Amino acid sequence: MSKFYLIAGFIFVFNLVVGMLNALDLGYTGMHDPTWAETVHQQVLSANQYGSNPITDTIFAIGDFIRSLPWFVQALFYATVLFPLMLYSWGLPSFIVTALTAVVWLSYLAAIIEFISGRSVER
Repeated sequence: MSKFYLIAGFIFVFNLVVGMLNALDLGYTGMHDPTWAETVHQQVLSANQYGSNPITDTIFAIGDFIRSLPWFVQALFYATVLFPLMLYSWGLPSFIVTALTAVVWLSYLAAIIEFISGRSVER
């Protein structure tokens, strides 16, 4: 496996995880808020109320998949196309956003070129 595949894969998975956290919008501001953890805990409990009936549990699982699909698509866009927008939303300066975006997109481009051509890009 080529180096660009590994680098682009790592960056993509990392950006996907960060994009998912950004897409969930948990409302965490970084300041100490004792009610935040309790609010998230209550939301998780109310969203995941499964019973002992396997039929309804399967239906709930399909509903959870359908409900989380837009979050996954949004995280996928944050990991690829909307990467600079996500960095801007964190308050990073524009020169840092431009530099990070260039590195990420160039690594994606190199991996795509390797995938299409079937051979590794020479240094």
